Amino acid sequence: TYSDIRASIENSIHGIIHLSMGGDMNTMYSPMDPVFWLHHSNCDRYWAQWQAISPDDRTYMYDGTDTSGKTVSLDDNVLLSDAPVASVMRLGYGDMCYTYDTIKDANGDANALSKRQKCIRRPSAQTQAVKELPPDLLKEYYPSFASGSNNLLESEMSSILPGQPMAADTVAAAAFVAPKPDESKRGKMPMFSTLTDKWLNMMHYNSTEVKAVEQRARQMVEALNKAGYLSPYAV
Repeated sequence: TYSDIRASIENSIHGIIHLSMGGDMNTMYSPMDPVFWLHHSNCDRYWAQWQAISPDDRTYMYDGTDTSGKTVSLDDNVLLSDAPVASVMRLGYGDMCYTYDTIKDANGDANALSKRQKCIRRPSAQTQAVKELPPDLLKEYYPSFASGSNNLLESEMSSILPGQPMAADTVAAAAFVAPKPDESKRGKMPMFSTLTDKWLNMMHYNSTEVKAVEQRARQMVEALNKAGYLSPYAV
């Protein structure tokens, strides 16, 4: 569900990047740091890619509660805006005039998205390494891979680099070739940092929810390392 993916991003990579960067990124003034915008664009990319895996079900999925405990609705306004949440749920429409290189805009109504959604195939040594994990780990942490039902967008693990620069209409961009990941830098996954109590209080996070996400992630890192998985992003 939306609340599940939100919790997974919010309580892990979103907060940890802020804390790891320090400075303004560690405060409520974080938008003053240019890295803030790159970081939040990447979090948005995760969400967009999650939506695109099952667009009929996920494009307008919005559930859970806000920090006051109120059940959220697509009719709610975006924070500090008079725009309804429903107006920002689909890329390529209204003010959401952008997309990401792993998905392309789809036209038509929401029911047609699953037929028209496009993605870029990226042959991936990393994806193959995941598929070779023991069956019990695949079932636990990569269920769609275990069942063989994974969407192409779930296999986009080949590079953290874009297929081409955002300014794709320039001469330099047209000649750009993204470098391949350095396979020699594979290694065991390092254990992640955890969110501080100060950060949890500042962001009004649910500490119980955060601890559950951290515990799940910790178990996954330990299990993959024990199984001999070597991450391309370990160093």
